[in-house]
Amino acid sequence: MGIIDAHLHVSFNATELVKIAKELSIDYGEAGLLKEMSKNGVTHAVGISSPGNESPFSKQPTPVDSENILPFYKRNKNILGVCTVNPLKVDTKILKSVEKSIKEKVFKAFKIFPGYFYFYPHDKVYHHVYRLAEKHGLPVIIHSGITFKKNALMKYAHPMHVDDAATLFPNVKFIMAHLGNPWMETAKAVMYKNDNVYADLSGLFEGSGYAEKEDVKDEILKLTKWVGYDRLLYGSDWPIVRMDEYLSVLRWIIPQEFHQKVFYDNARKIFDFNL
Repeated sequence: MGIIDAHLHVSFNATELVKIAKELSIDYGEAGLLKEMSKNGVTHAVGISSPGNESPFSKQPTPVDSENILPFYKRNKNILGVCTVNPLKVDTKILKSVEKSIKEKVFKAFKIFPGYFYFYPHDKVYHHVYRLAEKHGLPVIIHSGITFKKNALMKYAHPMHVDDAATLFPNVKFIMAHLGNPWMETAKAVMYKNDNVYADLSGLFEGSGYAEKEDVKDEILKLTKWVGYDRLLYGSDWPIVRMDEYLSVLRWIIPQEFHQKVFYDNARKIFDFNL
């Protein structure tokens, strides 16, 4: 069985990610990523660019880290291009440029970081992006749950607010990154109510060891009693975790009979990998 990693990072100059990767002895770069994917049977991935470390985050362009990620996506056709959005920089000119990249098959998804840019997912600043996603049938990944950066505001990243966006734009597929961790109970309710809301299982642990794996397994199994496995996507959050270790613990959490769906089929259906 091939594996699709629906959430890993490709901003190879992001200081905090570089620091974490070094602590975990991860070769965080293009060559290192391709080597890790090959070693772990990951045939395709969703590559996400990350906001930098400066504050305010409003200085970031749309797409975030465009100078580095655009040539990267063009070189690596098995890594799906994601347009990470700064909601303060989505004027008509930028939207036309993004749409051009969509038509050229460079971008096949959007990513928003509500907690980093201080806007709720349903805020009108994102509506132009959602309309563009709806027009071209692209999913929108929403960072939900705990925030990685200390100057982010977690209230904007609570999964409850995904319900508002999903209700306002029922024809857009929204993916809650990290299953809203630690608010998985809320994520469960949002998914149960909204058929257009999915979740990836990335970043449920950091580093190595995974002491909380029993608790996380219980939460996921409770969630699947409500929503099943058809809208859960495997993702790692590499390089915040070691790819092989994370795969191993997620294989343990997800019952064997649902591995094909969670590790491959669900992502293949929602993302345009041409598979």
